[in-house]
Amino acid sequence: MILPTLTIMQPYASLLANGKKRFETRYRRTSKRGLVAIHAGRGQYAPPTDEAQEKYFELIRQSKELTGISFPCLPRGYIVGVAQLVACEYIIDANEERAILTDKRNPESGVMEIRGEELQFGDFRKGRYAWIFENFFAAPEPIAALGKQGWWKTEVPDGWGK
Repeated sequence: MILPTLTIMQPYASLLANGKKRFETRYRRTSKRGLVAIHAGRGQYAPPTDEAQEKYFELIRQSKELTGISFPCLPRGYIVGVAQLVACEYIIDANEERAILTDKRNPESGVMEIRGEELQFGDFRKGRYAWIFENFFAAPEPIAALGKQGWWKTEVPDGWGK
């Protein structure tokens, strides 16, 4: 099946495909909803200092196993899974301990509070958007693919995400 595809740097792509990361933070909103292929870009996140890098890697190691692959060996340049994109929420407030999200188009709908490890896996600064994913499916065998910026389309096996 052909799916809209989003390229994300490692380790975020594998965290998302495995359901350890539920929110993909971006500077823009999206109206797209439904099943999305997750592409691990060729780049890899590098924290700014050695101390920050060690803390970050420890958070990754504490997360449940990522489809049996150790962190330094996570696939790059591959489709690593699929997930349902179910909502896009605006970040109205954030600090080191929590982020507050709301539907910018309908603020009366209430707010959502994010705490804990998830905050380490995204840029939850005020004014950004959190794309919310559910129903994760990690690829049993990642599929090689050249990534692109923005949304693009790719083919994945029919059984993925069902």
